Amino acid sequence: MGIHFQFDTRPMRTGETREFVLQSPSPVRVEIRCFVRKPPPPGYKPCEACGSFIAQSGESVFIEADRQMFAASGGMLEIHVAETHVAKFNMLGAQIDEVIGDSEVVHIEVLKEDYSAPQSFENSPVAGA
Repeated sequence: MGIHFQFDTRPMRTGETREFVLQSPSPVRVEIRCFVRKPPPPGYKPCEACGSFIAQSGESVFIEADRQMFAASGGMLEIHVAETHVAKFNMLGAQIDEVIGDSEVVHIEVLKEDYSAPQSFENSPVAGA
């Protein structure tokens, strides 16, 4: 069957949250990565808004374009989704865990916050005038 999901992949605004609904025959690992530079810097380390967790089939996961991370320059969210079937085997005395199953990667553009000044009120009618 594999992994199926419902998610709006249009660009997101900073601070926006979207629902990500997963369907899979087994639990799924979801990993969220934030990028504000192209290419990503060497030695990528996740920020507080990033992370990974296990989700069950049918579960809703909420993905947020963190305002603090993306407001100044925008960027990209990278969402990795992988089935969590794990095969364990020994290789030269060391135990190796290998994820076996479907995986998907979704890229979502995050738009920078619009800091444009509000429209001038100089020519606006004033109440009571």
